[in-house]
Amino acid sequence: RKALAQAGATRMHVFARITELKKICNLDPVSGASCKLEYLLDQLDSITESDQKALIFSQFPNLTLRKIKPELSPFDPDIFDGTLSDARREELIRRFQEQSSPKILLMSVRAGGLGITLTRANHVFLYDHWWNPAAQVQAVYRAYRIGQERDVFVYDMYTTDTIEERIYDKLAEKKRLFRVVIDDLSEEQIKSTFSDEDLFGLFDLKPPEQAKAEAGGQEGVKAREPVRSDLSTLSPNEFEDLVAQLYRKMGFKVTVTPRSRDAGVDVIARGWLPIGEQQLIIQCKHYPHGTVGTPEVQKLIGAWADHPEAHRAVLVTSGKFSDGAVKLAQRQRIDLRDRVRLEADLASHGLTPTGSGSATSA
Repeated sequence: RKALAQAGATRMHVFARITELKKICNLDPVSGASCKLEYLLDQLDSITESDQKALIFSQFPNLTLRKIKPELSPFDPDIFDGTLSDARREELIRRFQEQSSPKILLMSVRAGGLGITLTRANHVFLYDHWWNPAAQVQAVYRAYRIGQERDVFVYDMYTTDTIEERIYDKLAEKKRLFRVVIDDLSEEQIKSTFSDEDLFGLFDLKPPEQAKAEAGGQEGVKAREPVRSDLSTLSPNEFEDLVAQLYRKMGFKVTVTPRSRDAGVDVIARGWLPIGEQQLIIQCKHYPHGTVGTPEVQKLIGAWADHPEAHRAVLVTSGKFSDGAVKLAQRQRIDLRDRVRLEADLASHGLTPTGSGSATSA
């Protein structure tokens, strides 16, 4: 908490600290104690005695699932994660569905969240939480599918009076505030709904800039008053530089690609997200008075295919997106940032556009 209260702390530092605290909620790194594991063992005893099976999902296959596996040995557990070959995956699924053992599967969220049927299980334990609630729904659907003959029981596990409960409550608040089903948003879109005040507030802190301004008295407060941004004054190159600066402020290590041969990618950002270290590719479209359509989204999809190391692709514009562009981006998991979202992000990170370039496409 002390580190986050210091000047220079960013959103990415908060996310990294949240990730570490989530791991501790699962398993104490020193003693190995886990109230979740105690509860799980108690439940599995009665479940397996009645010839039922269970799935246990976690976003930390190495730091949680592999460490609790020895304690679950009476239930002959197998781990289902991204390290498995296709043949091993099929064999494991077949054994689980057709044989009495294994009685439980320890599943990583990414590897076990989509495309497989495990109806032999009718108990699903969500051992920890991830930012996108839709991932939890997909996990439950591994058991709750056509062919399931039993009632399915879901155990949503989180520790009280911890960062887990605070995030759980904050996500519920976001649902009520925006009156939208945030389950349908991507992880990046959900995280973007958390302001700096929201994130630092999880630790009962104020963002460093705000705390500094308030500590400095009225003069500091005035210095932090937002200046009306005018993205129209920027040149295309200045717009790219502004986007790069924004991601630096967010805690990413940023590279601006060569202007003449960017191959559809203007900015590459590397940083720490709640699910681990990630790389983003970012395309900037400077259309301050225009609309970005599906062709631009399609180009970014193609650029993403040329960057298999990238985990996410982001399209940023000084204008707005067409309905077709939004729908295509949602299907292809492209993150969109229009002028409204961009200006909000700039304001929350204390950035104001300045420049004299004309408004042309980048």
